Amino acid sequence: KKIGQVHAVDGVDLEVYPGETVGLVGETGCGKSTTARLITKLMDATEGNVYFDGQDITRLSRKDMQPVRRDMQMVFQ
Repeated sequence: KKIGQVHAVDGVDLEVYPGETVGLVGETGCGKSTTARLITKLMDATEGNVYFDGQDITRLSRKDMQPVRRDMQMVFQ
């Protein structure tokens, strides 16, 4: 995700398998929330693709994301 001249998240490759729980941990401003928002498509990626359960969700509409989001969860501290 590029915000202005800053690459907030760059070169992330993450695979999560069914039944796994994943926590994103890091310093303030390192891109944890941005990564979570990109994965759940609460924020659009400026480049690259986001796949969920084998489906490219990068350019899905809000309506088409509804059934996908039923299988996602994001919990903020």
